[in-house]
Amino acid sequence: HKWKIFLRCKRRGWCPACMVYRQTDRTGFLPARIIGNTPIRQWVLTLPPPLRMFLAFQPKLVSKVLGQFLGFIFAYLAKAAKKLLRARGEQWRSVRVGHLKPGSVTSIQRLSTDLSLNLHFHCLVTNGVFVKMSPDDTPWFLELPEPSTDDIAKLATKICRWTCDLLERKGFWQPVREESSSSLETVAGFFTERGRGARFFRYCGVASDQETDVPVDRDGVFGFNVYAKESIRGGDRKNLRRLIRYILNPPFTSKQLRPDPTSAGHVLIDLKRPMRDGTETLR
Repeated sequence: HKWKIFLRCKRRGWCPACMVYRQTDRTGFLPARIIGNTPIRQWVLTLPPPLRMFLAFQPKLVSKVLGQFLGFIFAYLAKAAKKLLRARGEQWRSVRVGHLKPGSVTSIQRLSTDLSLNLHFHCLVTNGVFVKMSPDDTPWFLELPEPSTDDIAKLATKICRWTCDLLERKGFWQPVREESSSSLETVAGFFTERGRGARFFRYCGVASDQETDVPVDRDGVFGFNVYAKESIRGGDRKNLRRLIRYILNPPFTSKQLRPDPTSAGHVLIDLKRPMRDGTETLR
């Protein structure tokens, strides 16, 4: 494994070889040592602009938002599990939240495919909970049905409101009460960054039909998009590895880079897919 040594330069730069090495290394480690044969579901949280740019430079706030997002998911799974267990019989009436334990692995991605700054979260969460009624019991896994669109939308609305409350406590958000003409449940206010004036925004929580990093403007409202349509059944190692490779995919690889023939001081990068305006190469 001498080649592994040469692919870890450990510099504060963007090294395609190092990024691919980390992707390959974790793709083997996570299924074998962490996830195993547990069914999992991918939850993706895409933040609205300009919060993507702002939170990208606020690591402590990023940790808080991610932790609360997972907390909402875990609470939803525990509630669904309690309802399912209590419907099975009287012996499950005493089940509590402490008996139900989900798990997760998160990849924080910072860029879009066009290399624009876009902080978003890919979370692999157990598609159910581990049940352990007492410290001496052997835990067993309870798989849960797919969340409905309404369930995902409610969770998206919760993380939207919670994030705005967090920004208000930190002095970056001033809420405004208004009657919106939009059919969505919105949160309105003035967002203020250091060195910039206050700007008015409307946010909402949206259950996304597809995973996208494109900021969708719905009647002047930007959404906290939550996607949770993709799941991997237990023991499906092939698709699990495919999904892990995807969420750990580096923003670019060495195959996309080439020298600019018109300038010795520049390089060209071929995008993975064209931008909305048709651009395929960046200089």
